[in-house]
Amino acid sequence: MKRPPHKFSSRVAIVSLVASLCLSVSACAQDPDSSTSQSTFGVEQSANPDTLSNFSDGLINPGVLTVAIYDDSPPSAFYSSDNRLIGWEVDLAKEIAQLNGVEVKFVGGSFDSVITSVADGKADIGIASMFDTAERQKRVQFVDYFIGGTSWVAKANSEINATRACGLRIGAVQDSAQYADYLVRVSSECTGEGLEPVEIIGYESIAEAASDVETGRLDAFVADDPVAAYSVSNSYGKLVRTDSSVETQPYGIAVQLGNAEIVNSVRSVLQQMAADQTYRNILGRWGVEGGSIDRFTINGLLTTSTK
Repeated sequence: MKRPPHKFSSRVAIVSLVASLCLSVSACAQDPDSSTSQSTFGVEQSANPDTLSNFSDGLINPGVLTVAIYDDSPPSAFYSSDNRLIGWEVDLAKEIAQLNGVEVKFVGGSFDSVITSVADGKADIGIASMFDTAERQKRVQFVDYFIGGTSWVAKANSEINATRACGLRIGAVQDSAQYADYLVRVSSECTGEGLEPVEIIGYESIAEAASDVETGRLDAFVADDPVAAYSVSNSYGKLVRTDSSVETQPYGIAVQLGNAEIVNSVRSVLQQMAADQTYRNILGRWGVEGGSIDRFTINGLLTTSTK
């Protein structure tokens, strides 16, 4: 299900560059041949009665984990050529449901719909490579499951990056941390030095941004590390990541405020998945194992960035 690009333009933007995170991209161009990579909308998987717990008590529909997911963000979650919902975050959500002895139902949508669905009680959890931030914690609570940052992507041989972006057109997913916070600070540093601001262009799909960079309608785009790596690996040499990852943060699975059953169960099964290597195997199949963690925290943000 492809949605038409929905673009927004604003003049706005730096940031202090933080820890570097290098992600493997060797598997990014693949659709792993694994049963856990297959997904369609609706209820899937058989529940395992041996692992039933009070997890189901906190669900909107007992026995079914309803997952709000950003479904146009490869390799995290996206549609295959035969319209299956696949990706490493799809696989994680399915495994979380299975280990808790419940079925899973995915509700796909735009990035900004994920937190809203959870906060409004329309989904039990939300997963969308979202940074765990103080601002978002006002609406939901997070179980952190990955560490990632922001990457710049431009045409091959380009010198564009955070220090060479003044006056340029830079894209990002609408309402993402990159769009609403990071690029705003990049642009603000430009204007503070008397230079032209960054023109920030919002997209619903990073694939549209990548296409616009390739055709020259956009100078560069910024995205989460796995998404940026996937875009580059599938560009046939047309795109490159221009510098190291910046603004490293935990990714959080969103849960409605006050729902202790879901939070504790999600955290527990993630720890179990790490112990038996299931967690790293899933990440490895999609080439994103560079962001794996050993300890899964609740609301474990590293900074207090507004987005």
